Amino acid sequence: MLRQAVPLVTFIGQARDSSDEVVAAVDGFDPWQGLGERRSVLRFIDYKCSRPFQIHASCDGLIVLSLACHRFYICNPATLQWMQLLALTNGNTMFCGLYRHPSSDKYHILLCRPDCYRFYHYYILKVGSSENARNIGQPADSELKKVIKCRLKDNSYPSVLLHDCLHWKKQERVIVFNIMDESFSCMSSPMHDKAAHILQVDGTLGMGHVGDGIAKLWVLED
Repeated sequence: MLRQAVPLVTFIGQARDSSDEVVAAVDGFDPWQGLGERRSVLRFIDYKCSRPFQIHASCDGLIVLSLACHRFYICNPATLQWMQLLALTNGNTMFCGLYRHPSSDKYHILLCRPDCYRFYHYYILKVGSSENARNIGQPADSELKKVIKCRLKDNSYPSVLLHDCLHWKKQERVIVFNIMDESFSCMSSPMHDKAAHILQVDGTLGMGHVGDGIAKLWVLED
């Protein structure tokens, strides 16, 4: 018997008074225990409608989210554990992706910061470590450097982790970051529309687009 699909995490906004202040929260629950058994994971009591509450990435049940893209947190809805990512609490630091490194079994965050010429350099941050984020610079290839001279946005469509690589769609290219050797590469995109987004389809890389009442799906064959 099929069960009705239910969310594992719920984002809640409740009006507090006549102003634009609300209480924003992340609640987690076991879908088999009933929808009423919610457990509070994280709550922003100073949330305002003018300061977006955004989810950036998920990996192995961990979620990275932020308030106004300024205060970043990583949380585990299953264990109710969370911590603030202080290295990202900087207006010039941008989140790019979250992944678990296979060799160390530790979670890493790929982030970027601009230099004085507004070119972005990329860094690796180890979650839970006291070490500073490690600078991995920019791609050595000049053409690839031009493609990602601006930051890899984690906008409405976050990066996709597949086969030890993070993937983003950027204009007519798909940018690939190999988490093992920490190198960038790129491939052509089958769809240039900004609304197209990368996804994972049965262990393969795919791209989806919905427009004019038509849904299109591409799958990378090799």
